[in-house]
Amino acid sequence: SFPVQLTSYEVKGKYLFPVTGDVQMAFLPLSYIHHRASASQEFAMDLVGANQKGAASFTDISSPNPRTLSDYSIWGRDVLAIGDGVVREIGDKFPETRMNDPAKFAQPEYVQSLLKELVTQIGWTNAVAGNYVLIDHENGEFSMYCHLQEGSLRVKPGDKVKKGMPIARVGNTGNSGAPHLHFQLMDSPNFFTANGLPVMFENVPAQVMIEEFPVQGNALSFSDSIFSTVP
Repeated sequence: SFPVQLTSYEVKGKYLFPVTGDVQMAFLPLSYIHHRASASQEFAMDLVGANQKGAASFTDISSPNPRTLSDYSIWGRDVLAIGDGVVREIGDKFPETRMNDPAKFAQPEYVQSLLKELVTQIGWTNAVAGNYVLIDHENGEFSMYCHLQEGSLRVKPGDKVKKGMPIARVGNTGNSGAPHLHFQLMDSPNFFTANGLPVMFENVPAQVMIEEFPVQGNALSFSDSIFSTVP
């Protein structure tokens, strides 16, 4: 055995949740089998649609037997800047037309093959993260928004953004098995080498995360799947 030093971290910024409406927050930090395999994604989350019209259950993320991206309730939803900052980097070269057939993108082997094809054309980050926006909040914290809809980015590097400002739309690009927003906060702008940071949001009630755990929390980490309606 060997000791592991733990560091308590309280987020510096006053942030808003990156989408509004009915949402399912999946693969949160309590899950050890997904995001936590990468240091920069340790406190990442995947946001998918909840209460999909026509679905058999509110846990379903699409209408029955989806055939197009619009059958997923989260697809096309506005993605918001969580706080004031400056756009440090974007990626907008991933062709969503290659990821618009549910029968294909639901197969991991198809997605992995596509990534291998595109990585030499558009680079590792744009291939894996899909179309993305990286914001520097100028306090040592960087937010990253991944798998964005092709052609939806409203910002470019150097642009100043305000808290709650729409910056893109949720899409299905990159290493994705269905339309969703992958969101993470980091301590540097490098998607592959940064450390992930825990984050709470002003407009997500704390009891959504901690009602089963009578402790103060500084991350959305107390369940692997949380449902909420964000104003």
